[in-house]
Order: sequence, then structure tokens, then C-alpha cells
Amino acid sequence: CKHTIWLTFMAEFFVNFKEVLVTTKWPVLFGHLLQGWKVFQTYVFALYGFIFQKESYTDSMAYEDDQWAKVQVYSLSLIFKLWSLKHYRSPSFQQDMIDNLKNVAIPGTGLALSWFCYSYWTCLWYVVFVNPFVCLLGAVNKVRKEPFVSLEDATSSLVSHFTRHLLHPDDWFSFWRLNCRLVSYHSALSSHPDYLQEDKWTFLTLGKSLGVPVSPYFDQFKNLVCKNKNIEGGMGIFFYQNAAHGGDWIIQERLDNAEWLQQLLPPNAPLSTMRVITTSTYALTHTESTLAGSASKADEKNDSAELTKLSQKYVRAESGLLRLGRANASTDHSSVLFDVDISTGIIKQGTSNAHWYQLGLAKGLVCPWLPPTERVTKHADSPFPEVTGQTIPFMQEALKIVTESHFKMMPNVPIVGWDVAFTPTGVYLLEVNLSCNFFKGTFDIPRYIDFVHQYWTLLSALEAKHGLLGYNASAKGENKSKDE
Repeated sequence: CKHTIWLTFMAEFFVNFKEVLVTTKWPVLFGHLLQGWKVFQTYVFALYGFIFQKESYTDSMAYEDDQWAKVQVYSLSLIFKLWSLKHYRSPSFQQDMIDNLKNVAIPGTGLALSWFCYSYWTCLWYVVFVNPFVCLLGAVNKVRKEPFVSLEDATSSLVSHFTRHLLHPDDWFSFWRLNCRLVSYHSALSSHPDYLQEDKWTFLTLGKSLGVPVSPYFDQFKNLVCKNKNIEGGMGIFFYQNAAHGGDWIIQERLDNAEWLQQLLPPNAPLSTMRVITTSTYALTHTESTLAGSASKADEKNDSAELTKLSQKYVRAESGLLRLGRANASTDHSSVLFDVDISTGIIKQGTSNAHWYQLGLAKGLVCPWLPPTERVTKHADSPFPEVTGQTIPFMQEALKIVTESHFKMMPNVPIVGWDVAFTPTGVYLLEVNLSCNFFKGTFDIPRYIDFVHQYWTLLSALEAKHGLLGYNASAKGENKSKDE
């Protein structure tokens, strides 16, 4: 019986397969395949021009009619331009990639992306060949879930998905890396002191001096001793030197979640924050002062109305994402992500990017390629509180704080990610992330791509004028010549 069923299945398969072969419009199909090959070929040639022929962003003829594609491919080429240059938070851009990609893997592989960053040529091989292959696999995964109409239609859809993944990627990882290259390129050219705000202590002290509501810290004592009340013999005792007195430790009281936020969380959840991304066009219109490394407060006004006016002129809030921590977690790095409509404060659907953090072969083989498709409206932990549809109080206050703080503290940094805490005593800024991540927050993608395009245009022109070491090095050379 099983043998008969198998033979019947195979016979039906070959009949259907033969019908598909006969009805397929092969010239149309091969036309689609040729189009896909041209997409890959143009991608390789554009990278070759940017990397090896040293074409500038403005002079390159690649993707003249496709701004997003040009922004994306040029961004990839910057990896190799910046490779050995000093990074604002690491010895080099290469080292920064190694440090920050150790826990990230392409879904379904389990292989940490940092492995491709130890060698210039391995990384180049990945960008030129592996990245398009991964995009192709992603396209195949999309096509196999679509209703089958004809082979040529499936091929057309495959090429369309491949082109989008390669040239117009809209996943959180691609936007994160684009943000990283934007601030890395800008900081390499400018060496601007605004980038010192990545240091948590620098951020807190400057913020406090400017009246920004940063999270409170203790500065009245030099050293802190913590003892376990039951352990003896010199064990269970720890010494911390306060950063306020030259040490390495920022000593703060633990903040609690506001009451409204506690209603959206399971018991024993950590402090849960909202990630808000802001962008600044200040550096686009203040080129010389920006690259000369002048103080951030070039346009600072004491009048609060004037400050609000200037921050609205240069700084824009792009997105908001609520990170609701998991039960018994120490921080909200383990969380459920909920998109936020920043214009209203209404919490939208939840999602997860945990499939990008599955390391090792065992996890990689069972890891889904895509995030969960089901609608997420509740927290994942008991008692599973309903989250979607709730409104964040003080949303506009939080947006006003981050936009004005961006202008007051670091207007020359193009993009900043703020960790905003809602507590019983008010809204606080915990820290900033300059190589920031939208995570899964919704934002105006075309506007953002045009924003990056403007910076690529500006920075390419400045590099052509002053060299890759930036205006500071050029200015120092000019001053030295004058002294001589």
C-alpha cells in the first residue's frame, strides 16, 4: 500500500513538473535571471569603485537613480576605508566590529559575525560574496512561502526580493550598522569632542552641569565598601573607587519603574527603558565649527524658549521603542520589544530580534530565519499583561528632553540613541549610544535615507578637501607651517 502511494505521488509530481516545464515562458524566466545577475554585477562594480578606485560618494556614477542603494553600498565600502583608523570608542574600526558583533549571528547559521572581522580580506570576501548569497537565501525563503503561479513569476519575485535585501535592506541589523558607519566616518574626519559623550561618566557629568535630567549619582564619598553580612575570612568584601574621585565605578542608587510601567511588567522585572533615536542636522550647516572641534554649546542660549526653538530647528526624534524587561532579569537587555507611536505615546505591537543572537551550531540549526509572525500584544511572562494599545504618560516631555539634550550636549553627532527611564520621581536619561540601534522601532525610512545621503555628500567633500584624517589634522599642519 505504501509502495503504491509513493508511486502515485511520484507520477503526479512528474506530470505536474512536465506541465510546468511546458508552460513556462523560458525567455521571460531567463530575462529575470539576467536582471538578477546585473543587480549583483552592479553591486560588485560599485564596491570596486568605492574601495579600490577610491571613488568619492559624490563623484561615483553608481546608482544615480537609486539613492537608497547608493547609500547602502557606499556604507559597506566605508568598512574598508575606516578599517585601521582610530575609532571614537575603540583602537580601530575593525576592533569595534569585533567587540560588538561577538554576540550577533545571521539567523540560521549560529556563526558570530565577528569571525569575519579578524582579517581585512575575509571581511571583504564576506561583503562581496557572502552578503549577496545570504540575501539570495532570504529571497528564496520569501518565495517558497508565496503561492505558486508560474516558474517565471516565482523567478521574478526571487529577483525582486534579492534586490531589496541587497540594496534596500530594512532589517534592524542593517540600519544599526548603517548608523555605526555614519558616526564612525564623521568622528574619523572631525575628532569632535561631542563623541566623548559615549563615555558614561563624561555623559553624566556634562549632563548634570547643563541641567539635563541624567540619572543621579553619588559623588560625596571617594570609596565604597560592600560586604556580605555572613561571609568571613576576608571573603565577600568588595572595594569600589568612585568615578567622581578618579575611580572607574559610577555609584548610583537603583531606579524603580514608574507605577504605570509596573502594570505592563511581570513581578521582579528590571528597570525597563524606552529607546528614543534622535538625529541632528547641525553639522550639515555648521561645517567649519563642527570639524574644528569647537565646543558643543556654540549656539547654546540660556533662554529656555530659544533653546527649544534651536533644538526644534536642528534635532528630530525619529523613533521610540519600549523595552519591557523579562521576569528575574537584571537589565532590560533581556526584554520584549514594543514599538511606540512617538506622536501619541500609544504602544503598538511587540516583536523580538532574539533570532539574531542564537550562537552555536545547535541553536543555529533550529533558529528561525525571520522574527515571529504572530501578533504580539502582551508581555511574554506571567501574568502576561496587555501592552499594545496602552499610552505612555509624559511621552511629549520625554521627547522634549531628548531633543533639547541632543542639541545642548552633542549637536555635532548625527544620530544618538537615548535610554529613557520613567521612574516614580520623574524622567531620567541613563546613557547615550552613538552607534545606536533602532531595534524594531518604526521610523520614516525615506527621510532617514535622505538624511544619511546628505551626510555622505558632506563628508565625501570634506575628505576630498582635508584628507581622511580630517580637518583637525589639516588645521594642525597649517598652524605648524605658519609657526615655522
